[in-house]
Amino acid sequence: MTVHGRRHWLRAAARRVHAALGRPLARLPASWQRGTFRNTIAAETEGAGFMGDQSARHASFFDSRDAVTAFLFLQDAPAAVDLCLVLGSPTVTSMQPAIDLYRAGLTPRILISGHGPRGTREPEWETHRAFAIAHGVPESAILLERRASNTLENFAFSQPIVAREVGWHNVQRAAIVGKPFHMRRALMTARKQWPAHLQFIMLPSTDPIDMPADTWWQSPEGRDYVLSEIKAIGTYALKGDIGGY
Repeated sequence: MTVHGRRHWLRAAARRVHAALGRPLARLPASWQRGTFRNTIAAETEGAGFMGDQSARHASFFDSRDAVTAFLFLQDAPAAVDLCLVLGSPTVTSMQPAIDLYRAGLTPRILISGHGPRGTREPEWETHRAFAIAHGVPESAILLERRASNTLENFAFSQPIVAREVGWHNVQRAAIVGKPFHMRRALMTARKQWPAHLQFIMLPSTDPIDMPADTWWQSPEGRDYVLSEIKAIGTYALKGDIGGY
Protein backbone atom coordinates (compact mmCIF):
# COMPACT_ATOMS: atom_id res chain seq x y z
CA MET A 1 0.00 0.00 0.00
CA THR A 2 1.32 3.45 -0.87
CA VAL A 3 1.88 6.16 1.73
CA HIS A 4 -1.14 8.01 0.35
CA GLY A 5 -3.21 4.85 0.56
CA ARG A 6 -2.22 4.20 4.17
CA ARG A 7 -3.15 7.74 5.15
CA HIS A 8 -6.54 7.35 3.51
CA TRP A 9 -7.12 4.02 5.31
CA LEU A 10 -6.14 5.44 8.70
CA ARG A 11 -8.43 8.43 8.28
CA ALA A 12 -11.33 6.15 7.37
CA ALA A 13 -10.58 3.82 10.30
CA ALA A 14 -10.47 6.77 12.68
CA ARG A 15 -13.91 7.92 11.53
CA ARG A 16 -15.36 4.47 12.08
CA VAL A 17 -13.84 4.16 15.57
CA HIS A 18 -15.00 7.57 16.71
CA ALA A 19 -18.47 6.99 15.30
CA ALA A 20 -18.72 3.70 17.18
CA LEU A 21 -17.49 5.28 20.41
CA GLY A 22 -20.01 8.09 20.10
CA ARG A 23 -17.33 10.78 20.09
CA PRO A 24 -16.78 13.51 17.50
CA LEU A 25 -13.89 13.00 15.14
CA ALA A 26 -10.89 14.92 16.42
CA ARG A 27 -8.19 16.31 14.21
CA LEU A 28 -5.81 13.59 13.12
CA PRO A 29 -2.49 13.51 14.99
CA ALA A 30 0.28 15.58 13.46
CA SER A 31 2.44 12.46 13.23
CA TRP A 32 -0.01 11.02 10.72
CA GLN A 33 0.18 14.20 8.62
CA ARG A 34 3.95 13.82 8.59
CA GLY A 35 3.67 10.20 7.51
CA THR A 36 4.97 8.79 10.82
CA PHE A 37 2.57 5.91 11.41
CA ARG A 38 2.13 4.69 14.93
CA ASN A 39 -0.24 2.35 16.70
CA THR A 40 -2.79 4.99 17.64
CA ILE A 41 -5.70 3.35 15.86
CA ALA A 42 -4.67 -0.12 17.01
CA ALA A 43 -4.40 1.01 20.62
CA GLU A 44 -7.75 2.77 20.59
CA THR A 45 -9.62 0.00 18.86
CA GLU A 46 -8.02 -2.69 21.00
CA GLY A 47 -8.61 -0.76 24.21
CA ALA A 48 -12.23 -0.04 23.32
CA GLY A 49 -12.88 -3.58 22.14
CA PHE A 50 -13.47 -2.66 18.50
CA MET A 51 -11.83 -3.96 15.34
CA GLY A 52 -10.59 -1.28 13.00
CA ASP A 53 -12.84 -2.36 10.14
CA GLN A 54 -16.08 -2.62 12.12
CA SER A 55 -18.13 0.17 13.62
CA ALA A 56 -20.66 -1.47 15.92
CA ARG A 57 -21.12 -4.33 18.32
CA HIS A 58 -24.08 -6.07 19.87
CA ALA A 59 -25.21 -4.48 23.14
CA SER A 60 -23.85 -7.47 25.08
CA PHE A 61 -20.37 -7.29 23.53
CA PHE A 62 -18.78 -5.73 26.62
CA ASP A 63 -20.44 -8.01 29.18
CA SER A 64 -17.14 -9.76 29.91
CA ARG A 65 -15.28 -6.51 30.40
CA ASP A 66 -18.04 -5.28 32.70
CA ALA A 67 -17.86 -8.53 34.67
CA VAL A 68 -14.08 -8.19 35.11
CA THR A 69 -14.54 -4.61 36.30
CA ALA A 70 -17.29 -5.53 38.76
CA PHE A 71 -15.22 -8.39 40.15
CA LEU A 72 -11.93 -6.56 40.68
CA PHE A 73 -12.88 -2.96 41.38
CA LEU A 74 -14.46 -2.76 44.84
CA GLN A 75 -15.32 0.52 46.52
CA ASP A 76 -17.25 1.26 49.70
CA ALA A 77 -18.37 4.54 51.14
CA PRO A 78 -16.04 5.91 53.85
CA ALA A 79 -17.17 4.82 57.30
CA ALA A 80 -15.86 4.70 60.84
CA VAL A 81 -13.27 1.96 61.34
CA ASP A 82 -10.95 0.87 64.11
CA LEU A 83 -7.94 0.55 61.81
CA CYS A 84 -7.00 1.60 58.29
CA LEU A 85 -4.45 -0.49 56.40
CA VAL A 86 -2.60 1.09 53.49
CA LEU A 87 -0.96 -1.29 51.04
CA GLY A 88 2.36 0.14 49.92
CA SER A 89 2.87 0.93 46.26
CA PRO A 90 5.36 2.78 44.04
CA THR A 91 3.19 5.93 44.12
CA VAL A 92 1.88 7.69 47.23
CA THR A 93 -1.59 8.24 45.74
CA SER A 94 -2.59 5.16 47.74
CA MET A 95 -2.27 7.20 50.93
CA GLN A 96 -4.94 9.77 50.12
CA PRO A 97 -8.07 7.79 51.13
CA ALA A 98 -6.42 6.93 54.45
CA ILE A 99 -5.50 10.57 55.05
CA ASP A 100 -9.05 11.64 54.26
CA LEU A 101 -10.43 8.99 56.61
CA TYR A 102 -8.20 10.12 59.47
CA ARG A 103 -8.89 13.82 58.96
CA ALA A 104 -12.62 13.09 58.94
CA GLY A 105 -12.29 11.45 62.36
CA LEU A 106 -13.23 8.02 60.99
CA THR A 107 -10.11 6.10 62.05
CA PRO A 108 -7.80 6.52 65.05
CA ARG A 109 -4.80 4.89 63.41
CA ILE A 110 -3.27 4.06 60.03
CA LEU A 111 -1.09 1.02 59.42
CA ILE A 112 1.22 1.41 56.43
CA SER A 113 2.53 -1.89 55.10
CA GLY A 114 5.25 -2.61 52.62
CA HIS A 115 8.89 -2.20 51.79
CA GLY A 116 8.22 -2.77 48.11
CA PRO A 117 9.81 -5.20 45.65
CA ARG A 118 13.19 -6.53 46.65
CA GLY A 119 15.89 -4.12 45.60
CA THR A 120 13.74 -1.02 46.20
CA ARG A 121 16.05 1.74 47.37
CA GLU A 122 13.53 3.92 49.16
CA PRO A 123 11.03 1.83 51.14
CA GLU A 124 7.40 2.41 50.27
CA TRP A 125 6.42 2.68 53.92
CA GLU A 126 8.88 5.56 54.27
CA THR A 127 7.53 7.63 51.35
CA HIS A 128 3.94 6.92 52.37
CA ARG A 129 4.57 7.92 55.98
CA ALA A 130 6.25 11.16 54.92
CA PHE A 131 3.30 11.97 52.65
CA ALA A 132 0.79 11.29 55.42
CA ILE A 133 2.63 13.45 57.95
CA ALA A 134 2.95 16.26 55.40
CA HIS A 135 -0.83 16.13 54.96
CA GLY A 136 -1.79 16.37 58.60
CA VAL A 137 -1.59 12.86 60.04
CA PRO A 138 0.47 12.84 63.27
CA GLU A 139 3.25 10.31 63.52
CA SER A 140 1.67 8.96 66.70
CA ALA A 141 -1.34 7.77 64.65
CA ILE A 142 0.81 5.75 62.23
CA LEU A 143 1.88 2.13 62.59
CA LEU A 144 4.47 0.63 60.26
CA GLU A 145 5.09 -2.77 58.72
CA ARG A 146 8.47 -2.47 57.03
CA ARG A 147 9.22 -5.81 55.35
CA ALA A 148 6.44 -6.85 52.97
CA SER A 149 7.23 -7.17 49.28
CA ASN A 150 3.86 -8.45 48.07
CA THR A 151 0.17 -8.55 49.00
CA LEU A 152 0.33 -11.80 50.96
CA GLU A 153 3.18 -10.45 53.06
CA ASN A 154 1.30 -7.17 53.63
CA PHE A 155 -1.34 -9.05 55.58
CA ALA A 156 0.78 -11.83 57.05
CA PHE A 157 3.45 -9.47 58.39
CA SER A 158 0.89 -6.91 59.62
CA GLN A 159 -1.09 -9.47 61.60
CA PRO A 160 1.27 -9.70 64.62
CA ILE A 161 1.79 -5.93 64.62
CA VAL A 162 -1.93 -5.33 65.05
CA ALA A 163 -2.10 -8.05 67.68
CA ARG A 164 0.72 -6.41 69.65
CA GLU A 165 0.01 -2.70 69.17
CA VAL A 166 -3.78 -2.64 69.04
CA GLY A 167 -5.17 -6.06 69.94
CA TRP A 168 -7.49 -7.81 67.50
CA HIS A 169 -10.26 -7.77 70.09
CA ASN A 170 -10.25 -3.98 69.66
CA VAL A 171 -10.69 -4.17 65.90
CA GLN A 172 -14.15 -4.95 64.57
CA ARG A 173 -14.04 -3.01 61.31
CA ALA A 174 -10.98 -2.24 59.17
CA ALA A 175 -10.49 -0.18 56.03
CA ILE A 176 -8.18 -1.41 53.28
CA VAL A 177 -6.64 1.19 50.99
CA GLY A 178 -4.80 0.44 47.76
CA LYS A 179 -4.94 0.69 43.99
CA PRO A 180 -8.42 0.32 42.42
CA PHE A 181 -7.69 -2.84 40.41
CA HIS A 182 -6.13 -4.47 43.49
CA MET A 183 -9.13 -4.31 45.80
CA ARG A 184 -10.52 -7.81 45.18
CA ARG A 185 -7.22 -9.59 45.81
CA ALA A 186 -6.61 -7.44 48.87
CA LEU A 187 -10.01 -8.35 50.28
CA MET A 188 -9.62 -12.06 49.58
CA THR A 189 -6.15 -12.08 51.14
CA ALA A 190 -7.46 -10.29 54.21
CA ARG A 191 -10.21 -12.90 54.54
CA LYS A 192 -7.57 -15.61 54.82
CA GLN A 193 -4.77 -13.90 56.73
CA TRP A 194 -6.65 -11.74 59.24
CA PRO A 195 -9.25 -12.75 61.87
CA ALA A 196 -12.58 -13.96 60.52
CA HIS A 197 -14.72 -11.64 62.67
CA LEU A 198 -13.59 -8.50 60.83
CA GLN A 199 -15.74 -6.37 58.57
CA PHE A 200 -13.80 -4.70 55.76
CA ILE A 201 -14.33 -1.35 54.09
CA MET A 202 -12.59 -1.12 50.70
CA LEU A 203 -11.28 2.35 49.84
CA PRO A 204 -9.32 2.47 46.57
CA SER A 205 -7.28 5.46 45.51
CA THR A 206 -9.11 7.79 43.16
CA ASP A 207 -6.24 9.42 41.29
CA PRO A 208 -6.67 9.04 37.49
CA ILE A 209 -3.15 7.64 37.16
CA ASP A 210 -4.19 4.56 39.17
CA MET A 211 -6.19 2.84 36.39
CA PRO A 212 -9.75 3.50 37.65
CA ALA A 213 -12.69 1.24 36.90
CA ASP A 214 -14.14 3.39 34.12
CA THR A 215 -10.98 3.72 32.03
CA TRP A 216 -8.62 0.80 32.71
CA TRP A 217 -9.17 -0.84 29.31
CA GLN A 218 -8.21 2.30 27.41
CA SER A 219 -4.45 1.89 27.78
CA PRO A 220 -1.99 -1.00 27.39
CA GLU A 221 -0.79 -0.38 30.96
CA GLY A 222 -4.31 -0.58 32.33
CA ARG A 223 -5.09 -3.79 30.52
CA ASP A 224 -1.79 -5.30 31.66
CA TYR A 225 -2.42 -4.44 35.32
CA VAL A 226 -5.98 -5.74 35.31
CA LEU A 227 -5.32 -9.00 33.47
CA SER A 228 -2.22 -9.63 35.60
CA GLU A 229 -4.39 -9.12 38.68
CA ILE A 230 -6.79 -11.84 37.56
CA LYS A 231 -3.83 -14.17 37.08
CA ALA A 232 -2.47 -13.29 40.52
CA ILE A 233 -5.80 -14.12 42.18
CA GLY A 234 -5.69 -17.54 40.56
CA THR A 235 -2.11 -18.06 41.72
CA TYR A 236 -2.96 -17.08 45.30
CA ALA A 237 -6.05 -19.28 45.29
CA LEU A 238 -4.16 -22.36 44.10
CA LYS A 239 -1.63 -21.86 46.90
CA GLY A 240 -4.35 -21.48 49.51
CA ASP A 241 -3.39 -17.89 50.37
CA ILE A 242 -6.81 -16.24 49.93
CA GLY A 243 -10.28 -16.82 51.30
CA GLY A 244 -13.87 -15.76 50.84
CA TYR A 245 -14.78 -18.08 47.97
